[in-house]
Amino acid sequence: MQRIENLRLLSLRARLAGTFLLIIVLLVGMAGWYLLHWTETHYTAVLTDELLREGRTIGSIIDHATPRELPALIDQAGRDLGRRITIISLDGRVIADSAGDYRQMPGHADRPEVRQALVSGYGSSVRTSSTLKTRMLYVATRYGSENQPQGVARIAEPLSTLRLATTAIQRTFLLAGLAALVLAALLAVWLASSVTAPLKSVVSAAQRIASGDLGARAAAIGNPAPEVSALAESFNDMAGQLQATIEEITGQKTRMQTLFERVADGLMLVGSDARIQMINPAACRMLSIDGGQTTGKTVIEGTLSHDLSGLVERVLRLREPGALDVTLPASDGTETALQAYVDPVPRADGGADALVLLRDVTSWRRLEAVRRDFVANVSHELRTPLASMRAMAETIQLHPDAGPDVAAGLAQSIVQETDRLNLLASDLLELAETESGQREAAPEETDLSELVSEMLDTVRPTAERKGIEMVSVVRTGERLVVDRGCLSRILVNLVSNAVSYTPQGGRVTVSATRQGDEMALSVEDNGIGIPPECLPRVFERFYRVDRARSRESGGTGLGLSIVKHLTEALGGSVSVASEPGKGTVFTLLLPSRQAAPQAREP
Repeated sequence: MQRIENLRLLSLRARLAGTFLLIIVLLVGMAGWYLLHWTETHYTAVLTDELLREGRTIGSIIDHATPRELPALIDQAGRDLGRRITIISLDGRVIADSAGDYRQMPGHADRPEVRQALVSGYGSSVRTSSTLKTRMLYVATRYGSENQPQGVARIAEPLSTLRLATTAIQRTFLLAGLAALVLAALLAVWLASSVTAPLKSVVSAAQRIASGDLGARAAAIGNPAPEVSALAESFNDMAGQLQATIEEITGQKTRMQTLFERVADGLMLVGSDARIQMINPAACRMLSIDGGQTTGKTVIEGTLSHDLSGLVERVLRLREPGALDVTLPASDGTETALQAYVDPVPRADGGADALVLLRDVTSWRRLEAVRRDFVANVSHELRTPLASMRAMAETIQLHPDAGPDVAAGLAQSIVQETDRLNLLASDLLELAETESGQREAAPEETDLSELVSEMLDTVRPTAERKGIEMVSVVRTGERLVVDRGCLSRILVNLVSNAVSYTPQGGRVTVSATRQGDEMALSVEDNGIGIPPECLPRVFERFYRVDRARSRESGGTGLGLSIVKHLTEALGGSVSVASEPGKGTVFTLLLPSRQAAPQAREP
C-alpha cells in the first residue's frame, strides 16, 4: 500500500511538475513575445511621434527661409538634432538634405511617406535607405499654410537601436527560460507541497505594483518547487520590464521638458488660478523677465501685461481659445511685438489650465513698415515724372501754335522722363528679382583685371565728359570664381555713382586685394563725400544724400540697394566709408574661391 501511495504521490508530483513546466514555458513565451512586440511597437510609435513634432518644428522654422538659406539651416538642424533631415518640394524634388548632397539625389515624389504627407499633412514608413544602406523610420510632414503648402520636411532615424534592444530581450528571456526549466525539472517534486506560499508572494507583489510600488518583487517562501520559483522569476522579470517602461516614459517626459525649454516660440502654462506654472526661456526672453522668479506668480505680476493677463483670464473663464497682439517695451528702448495664442488645457478633475504660445513678430512688423515705405516711395518717384509729362503734353495740346522749337523741346523732355520711368521700372524689376532669389548664380572663373577694364570702358565716356580720371590697380591675372555678370553690374553701379558725385577733374580708383579667405574689391573717389548721419541709410531704396544732384544725373535711387542685394546673393557683403569733401570708398568682401565649380547636372 505504501508503494502504491508513493507511486500515486510520484504521479501527482510528476503531473504538477509537468503542469508547472508547461505554465512556465507558456508564461515566459507569452511574456517574451508580448514584451518584444510591445517594445518594438512602443519604440516605433514614440519615435514616430517625436520625429513628427520635430518635423513640424523644422517646417515652422524654414517656412519663411529663402532657397539659399535652406541648405545651411537644414544642415545645422541635422547636426543639432542628430538626425537626417530632408526637405522636398511639392513636385518631389529634394531641395535640402543634412546627410548628403541634395543636388545628387533623385526625386522623392514616389516615397510613400511623402505621398501621404502631401495628401493628409503627415506620413511615415519603415524601409531600407538607398542612400545610407540601413533600415530607417521616415516621418514626413507638410509645411506651409494649409491653402498654400510649401513642401515636405522629412526626418529619418535608423532602427538599429530597436534591433539591439530586441536582441537583448530575446537573449535575456532565453537564458531565464532555460534556467527556469532546469530548476523546475530538478525541484518539481520537492517544491510541490510549497506551491501555495510562493503564489501568495507573487499575488502580494502584484498588488503592491498595482498600488504604485514598482520596486515590489515576489520572494520564494520556505522550500518552493522550481516551477513556482520560475514563475516568481518570470513575474519579477515582467515587473522589471514594467519598471523600465515607466522609467522610459519618465525619460520621454524629460525630453518633452527639454523640447519645451528649447523651442523657439514662447510657451507658458498657466493654472486655473491664473498663476504661472511653467515658462520656457524663449518666453522669458520675449517678455524680458526671469523665469525662476516668475513661476508661481499671476500673469499680471509676472509679465506686467494687462492685455495678456486679460486674455488668459477670459480663456480660463470661457474655455475657448483666444488670440491677441501684444506690444511690450524692450530693454533697448524699442518695442517688441508679440502674437499671443491661448488655448484651454482640460484636466482630469474637470478643471482647465491655459497654454500660452507667444510668437515674436517684431521683425515681421518692421518688414511691413519697410514695404509700406517702399510703396510710398515708388508712388512718389512715379508721380513726379508723370506730372511733368502731363504738364508738357498739356502745353503742346493747349498751345499748338507755339512753334516747332518749343514742341521739339517739350517732346525731348517727355522722352527724357519716359527714359527715366523705363530706368526706374528696370531697376525695380532687377531689385525684386534679386530679393526673391529668382536670380540663379552662374559662377565661373573670372579674370578680375579684365572684368574691371571692360567695366571702366563702359563708364569711361561719361567720366571723360567730366574730365574724371578712372584707374584700375587690380593685379593682372588676379582670378576669382564668381558670377561675372552679377559682379560687373555691381561695379558699374558703384563706379557710375562715384563719377556722378565726383567733381570736374576728380579721380575714381578700382582696386582688389585678398584678405584671407575673402577678396576685397574697392571703388574709391575723391568726390564730395557722404555726411556721417547719412552713411547708415545709403543702401536703402530711393534714399538720396543729394536729391537734386541725383535727379539731375538721371539716377533712380535704387542703384546702391541693388548693389547690396546682388552682393549678398554672391555670398558677400558691402560697406561704405566716407569723409565729406574728401571722398568715399565702397568695399565689397566676396568669398575667395580659387577653383572653378563643377558643372551642374541637367
